[in-house]
This record gives sequence, structure tokens and C-alpha cells, in this order.
Amino acid sequence: MIFCTNHLVDKGVVVDDRLQTSHEAIFAAGDIAEHNGYLYGSWHAAQFQGTIAGLNSIGKDVKFGGIPRSNTLKVLGLDMVSIGQFMAEDGSFMTISNKDENAYFSFTFHDGYLVGSIMLGDTEISGKVKKAIESKANFQELVSGGVNTKEVIDFIKKISLGNSPIKPYNITATFLPGVDLFK
Repeated sequence: MIFCTNHLVDKGVVVDDRLQTSHEAIFAAGDIAEHNGYLYGSWHAAQFQGTIAGLNSIGKDVKFGGIPRSNTLKVLGLDMVSIGQFMAEDGSFMTISNKDENAYFSFTFHDGYLVGSIMLGDTEISGKVKKAIESKANFQELVSGGVNTKEVIDFIKKISLGNSPIKPYNITATFLPGVDLFK
């Protein structure tokens, strides 16, 4: 932990997209790092940020694009996963949800993009939902005419790496393949 009076600190040590602090020689990652107003507080985020901060500290230029916050719980024998921004902020968001005797699904969209989800009971598609959110997958065609949760689930199940019905518009450097450490 760093104790300095000359660093920009809010909820944590404030970092930019390179995870660099207000001091050019110091990078921060994990529980202490506040990126775009977020303290992630998870092992997954800490590992990811640590990799990016380490690469930048040796002269690489890798940006942390942020990751959707996600939580997985098991309560009373039921699996529950929440990913991303699952609460609508205003009228520009659209949330669709459905519950039956075995499961609850909620999907939140903003400007045609899936930005968050809650799944309770059946969490089988949570990995694909997370990838769709992380890659900023465009669901505009699907949601423009009105859609129900079954249609969204069926669409998400078709997602596969390399042959997806979803067309990502911007995959940030959130994914590190292609970073050459020896260049």
C-alpha cells in the first residue's frame, strides 16, 4: 500500500486507462486502484489490472477498458449471477425480465447494447452474457422491434467465438491476446 500526499486519491488511488497514478512512475492495480470512478474489489479484476499495469510499467502501451462487474452467489441452493449494469438509469435503458418456477432472467440494454443481466436458478449462459457485455455486442436488430427473454436467451446461446450472430463494434484492449511482450 502506498501512503503519499501527492497522489490523486478519491475512493482509491485514481488511475488512468494505463493504470498509471498521478505520478508517472507509479501504477496501481487491484483493490487500491480507482478507474473511472470504480473500485472493482474482485480477484478477477485485480489479476487483469495487475497484468496491464505490469506491461505498462515495462514500457508497453496497454489500456484497461474496464470490465463489467459481476458477482456469482449460491443462495438456498439457487445459483445467482449479476453482470454489468443491471439497473436502468433512465428512459434510454430497456430492461426485459421473466420468471418461472425454476429461473429468473433480466437483461438490460442501452442504445441497442446489452449492458447488464441478472440470472437466478439457470445460469448456464452467464459466460456468454459476460462476453457479450465485455465486447459491447450490438443487439440493436434483436431489440428494435420488441423482444422477450426467451428470444434473448436463444440469441445468446448462438454466440460462439469466431462465428457469432453478434457483431461487436469495439473490442477494447480488455483482451490481451496480441500483446507481444518481447517486442
